Amino acid sequence: MGILPNSMTFALMLRLYASREDQESFHLWWCKMDGGKVKPTLFVFRALMHQLSNLSHECENVVYLNAIGDFLRKYEPRNSATDSANFKNTKEYVAHLGRTVLDIMEARGIGSDTICLQNYLLLSQDPDHVIRALVLVEDAVSATSKRDESVGQDCVHLTSRLLHTLFTALDNSFPDGQRIRKLMVNIVKDLPNDLSEDAVAAYCAANDGYNALQLLRELLDVRCRLTDEHVLFFLTNCYTCESSSPASEDSRPRSANGMIVDMASLLCASETVTMEAGCLAFLIQHIVDLSKWQQRDGFEVSTQEETHAMKKLLVRAFAHFSIPQVTEFLSKVIARDDLVHVTSIIDELQGV
Repeated sequence: MGILPNSMTFALMLRLYASREDQESFHLWWCKMDGGKVKPTLFVFRALMHQLSNLSHECENVVYLNAIGDFLRKYEPRNSATDSANFKNTKEYVAHLGRTVLDIMEARGIGSDTICLQNYLLLSQDPDHVIRALVLVEDAVSATSKRDESVGQDCVHLTSRLLHTLFTALDNSFPDGQRIRKLMVNIVKDLPNDLSEDAVAAYCAANDGYNALQLLRELLDVRCRLTDEHVLFFLTNCYTCESSSPASEDSRPRSANGMIVDMASLLCASETVTMEAGCLAFLIQHIVDLSKWQQRDGFEVSTQEETHAMKKLLVRAFAHFSIPQVTEFLSKVIARDDLVHVTSIIDELQGV
C-alpha cells in the first residue's frame, strides 16, 4: 500500500533492534526513516543513544556509523564535522555523535531524558563529555532542593541507575572534585535515601580514599543525616579503593594510607550518623581478621591503629544498647574462639 510508518513506529522498531544489539536491522530501519524524511523525536533519539552505546563497544560495519553521522549532519546546529575520518578511533567518533545528539535535542527544545543520559554516559569518561550530563543532573537536583515543581518538570528525572552511571564516570580523573562533592552533598540532603545511597555507592567505588574522606567530612560539616548504607560505603572504600591493600593468603588487608583511622574519628564525633547491621558486620569482621593477623603474622603498629579506631566506632554504635544486649549479640555473630578479640569493646562500654 506504500504507507510510510510514522515517527513512533520507527522509534519502536529502532528501540527493538538496539535492545537486541542487532546492528544490521537497526541500520536498515534507520535508512528507511532517513529516506522517508521522518523528523526525529525524543523516542528516536533515545533509541539512537542506545545504539551508539552498542556501537562504542563493537561496530560491525563502519557504514552503520557513517549513516548515523550523515543523518545528524542535517540537523546539527553547530555544523561541525561528523565524518569518522576526523577521529582517532571508533569509540571517539561515537562519543562525538552522542554529543551531537544532545546538541540537536537542545536546539530543537527536546529535553534529554534519563535513558538518553544513561547511554550517553557509557560512551566516554572524558571530562568534556561527562560534564554535559553533569550539568543536567545538577539542574535536576537544584530544582528538587527548591521544591519547584514547575522547574522540576523541565529537568531530567533522577533515578538510582542514572546517578550510579554518572558518579562511576566521574572518577578521580575529573578535574573539579569540589564541584562533584558539592553535588553529592545536595543529593544526600535533598533526595530520598534510596537515590542518595546509590550515588554514594558509585562515588566511593570510583574514587580513592582521600576523596571519599573529603566527601564524608563535608557531609558531616553540614550535618547531613547518614544511614547505615551511606556509612557502610565509606567504610568499604577504605579497604577497596585503588591505594588500599586487599587481604590475600600472604598479606593482611590495609586501608588506604590508614584512612579508616581518620574516617572512624569523624564518624565517632558525629551525631547525625546511623550505624546498624551493615556497619556492625563490617567492623566486627575487620576487627577479628586484623586481630588474627596480628597474632599470626606479627605485630604492626598501623594494624593496631586501624583495629583500635574500628573498636572505638563499634563502641559508638553500641552506645544505646545495654551490656547484656551487646554481649548476647556478639556471642551470636562471632565464633566462640574469636570473642577474645572484642572483649575490650565490652570493657569500654562498662567503663572499665
